[in-house]
Amino acid sequence: MRLALVLTLLAITTTPTLSTIVTRCGASAGYAYFFSSLMAPSGSAGWHEDGIRTGITDLISDGASYDIVVTDATGGTRSMKADGFTVVSIPQPTVNFVTIVAAHPRTGVVEHYLFQLDDSGSGPLVWGSLKGGGAPFPKSSLYLSQCARP
Repeated sequence: MRLALVLTLLAITTTPTLSTIVTRCGASAGYAYFFSSLMAPSGSAGWHEDGIRTGITDLISDGASYDIVVTDATGGTRSMKADGFTVVSIPQPTVNFVTIVAAHPRTGVVEHYLFQLDDSGSGPLVWGSLKGGGAPFPKSSLYLSQCARP
């Protein structure tokens, strides 16, 4: 009886959401300014070429909101929302641009994503991050990636 009640409550309070991959982006290349820290490349603060050679960035939509799902070089996958980021879509005056800002209230990390997608879901992604004292690599970065609908 108790199990039936729990299952009924779960069915009532759980609304399934169908998510769609709007576009998938591949390797990212760009530059980052590393602040002084033990983790700065070669021990020196300043501008350094930076990127993610084998990473994947997916723009996901459930019809009402967006999420960014990242697969890193090790194959680990993470959702910005599941990691505690507040993910906000910034309205754009033209339909082929999608701007996403993700901020983490505990670490202070901010990431921004600007997609320019054609009707088939292909186009460039310019994205970057602001990582201060709460991050292992304090830096500000800007990257370019190419995207296509999977």
